[in-house]
Amino acid sequence: AAAHAAVKPRPEHQLFSVFPLGSSQAPRISVELRGQSLDNAYAVWFDCTAISGEIKSIEPVKPQGDGKAAKGQQVLKVMAEFVVAPDANLGQHTFRVIGPRGVSNPLPFFVYQEPMTVRGDLSVDGSSTTRKIPKLPTVVSGVLETAGEVDSYVFDVEAGQELFFEVLHAGGT
Repeated sequence: AAAHAAVKPRPEHQLFSVFPLGSSQAPRISVELRGQSLDNAYAVWFDCTAISGEIKSIEPVKPQGDGKAAKGQQVLKVMAEFVVAPDANLGQHTFRVIGPRGVSNPLPFFVYQEPMTVRGDLSVDGSSTTRKIPKLPTVVSGVLETAGEVDSYVFDVEAGQELFFEVLHAGGT
């Protein structure tokens, strides 16, 4: 019994975030997952067969502060490729990472009808740091990397045109 008490259980796979948070139907998209105890993860599981994923690489995140997550575990970055079939249902889906320690917690992944653009791919408007959105409707996927960071966007709107804005969040680290 004493030998069993001395063995610490291995930490479970834990996901903190996904970027980008979603995709339009049909493309292949590179995504970055962050979490802990993800070393040796080998598969991505979705709640539907119209979305699939493949892990491409796993590496430690360069430390900011002490670079550690809960329980002293290092944060890992998992680069993966997701494929969204043209017949995937629009809206929120759920995925998990699978590895030798079992199945991770779920994170959301959205399928959009509108085209999706990553903030860093948008051109800068003039001499400012404001990003230009060339065409509406669109989904802009970005990351706030530091506390207090502000992102600015500019776009053209016709008189009387109504716009709908929604901000989605899927964790952070």
